[in-house]
Amino acid sequence: MLGFLGRRERWPYRAPNGRVGLRPLKARDVPQIRGWLEDLDLVRHAFGLNLEPAGLERIAEEYCREIGAGRRNVLALEAEDGRMMGFLRYSLRPGSQGLVARVGILLGGARDRGRGLGTEAMRLLLSYLFEVRRVAAVELDTADFNRAAQRCFEKVGFQRRAGLTLLGSTPSQGAAANKIWMEFPRERWEGRQAGS
Repeated sequence: MLGFLGRRERWPYRAPNGRVGLRPLKARDVPQIRGWLEDLDLVRHAFGLNLEPAGLERIAEEYCREIGAGRRNVLALEAEDGRMMGFLRYSLRPGSQGLVARVGILLGGARDRGRGLGTEAMRLLLSYLFEVRRVAAVELDTADFNRAAQRCFEKVGFQRRAGLTLLGSTPSQGAAANKIWMEFPRERWEGRQAGS
């Protein structure tokens, strides 16, 4: 019953012939993330916020402090040469069918965007969550204006959760954009693996 406690994960976690790998985030990675979050357009898209620059800077700094304090569920996304090019974050909660993972992704450098690396990274994260963490479903939200992220998630196999869009703003973050919620259940993952 407690056999999972002795399970050792092998890092980096890579797909065969993949261009990306996952590994635990290290304290030395946080300054690089802080540098990426100086790109306020990236912050606006990543967090789905419509704020003035000072508000975006405050959110980015708070986020870096939060990551620096607790990196347990943050995985660095690395290139074949070991260079960190982004990160993926997940949290787990109990659901009616088992554990549900809520995820987010950030590709840091502009040179890594628009090359299909985000799609590959999300597929790898799904593999990790379904095969290693044994979750029942994966969910995420993205700003309604972030069409590139929506295309990436749909290409991987996420589907919009019907009728669920969050509106308005949150007091702690300012003016939040409308959010699109998407999900990927284990049954869809297993069906895709059987069809491979």
